[in-house]
Amino acid sequence: MHQILGLFNFACSITSVLIMAIPLKLFQQSIKKVLMNGTKNKVELLLMSITTMALFTSNLTQHTIGYSGPPSHECAGCVNTIMQSTLVYKLCYKRKLLISKSDSSSVQQESTKLSFYPTTDQFTTFMTLLSLLLLSVGFIDTELAGIIVDPVNGLVTLYVVSMMGYLSWKVEETGNASNLTFRPWILWKAACISLFTLIPCAELESSLCHLGPLFSRVYHSILGHSIIVLLFWCVNECLLILDEIGDTPGFYCKEKEC
Repeated sequence: MHQILGLFNFACSITSVLIMAIPLKLFQQSIKKVLMNGTKNKVELLLMSITTMALFTSNLTQHTIGYSGPPSHECAGCVNTIMQSTLVYKLCYKRKLLISKSDSSSVQQESTKLSFYPTTDQFTTFMTLLSLLLLSVGFIDTELAGIIVDPVNGLVTLYVVSMMGYLSWKVEETGNASNLTFRPWILWKAACISLFTLIPCAELESSLCHLGPLFSRVYHSILGHSIIVLLFWCVNECLLILDEIGDTPGFYCKEKEC
């Protein structure tokens, strides 16, 4: 398409600037939590916010100057999903640990079960190293990175979606979610709808280019970016709420379990 004001994609550049509010808000909230709770305790949240910022910056750069890597935008998305998985894993691990501590009769049994799983620090370290490896491959060999990113992203996304849904449902099941401004279970369902709307929307785009530049500008800049805003807002808000109540086992299990 014809460039306006020297921008690779004028319409998408404008909306890309506007949607930077999503990672900026998450970064601001994560920094606040880090300062209140200590960097070590909230390192997963901080890593997630940094990689979310990097992903949206990559999107902005791609639309303003047309730079698409290395590393690729898909690689940045995969790294962000990996960092989301570290926070989800931490919440799942903490839930198991808190429930075992609340029931003295099952402490030994639960402790034995937990010993088979890596600790949150070990998991976060491994996933961070995996992210650095993917980024390194992305800079050195873009073709190889493309082969690796898709299966890794698929597996990690499946883990994040399923376990975030599990934790959200546990909060809903207790009945405590009614006191929350935004209920995690509702946010999770909205995120799933957004995700499964975004995938076909992105796949269809290339086959609709023949409808003209005006349609193309509106389709991606408004429709595509609107779905992205809804998706990331729901995911971020859901994880922030789950992280906030993560220290309270009563939110994750029924009274008889806790």
